[in-house]
Amino acid sequence: MKNKTFIFSILSLAVVSTLFYAFISNRKPTAPPATSQYMIVTVLETSSAFDGKMIVTATDGTSNTTDLKNYYGGFAAPKNTASNDKIILDELNLLHNQGWDIDKTIGSALSSSTGLSITRYILKKNI
Repeated sequence: MKNKTFIFSILSLAVVSTLFYAFISNRKPTAPPATSQYMIVTVLETSSAFDGKMIVTATDGTSNTTDLKNYYGGFAAPKNTASNDKIILDELNLLHNQGWDIDKTIGSALSSSTGLSITRYILKKNI
């Protein structure tokens, strides 16, 4: 009798283990749904003869480029800063009104000899 109970227990354990393994192995892991999207606004500004650019890269990878003026326009005092700031602010305000908020700002000077600087605004939108 003990032998039959032992064999029945082993068979029951084997059946339960097989069913559990079949259930676990058929489950496909799913990624959690995205709760946020990100967009990048890159501002390249220069004090050299070249004009700067503002590049807006959307979530799908497409980009839109807007021309900016250089800082100085020669050796004169800064004259284009206010007009560039207005262009940048207008774009950031437009994106904010569409639900985008600034998540991070990254700035750096790429070259002190040409006065080239880059600022990246990482925008986040909760979905």
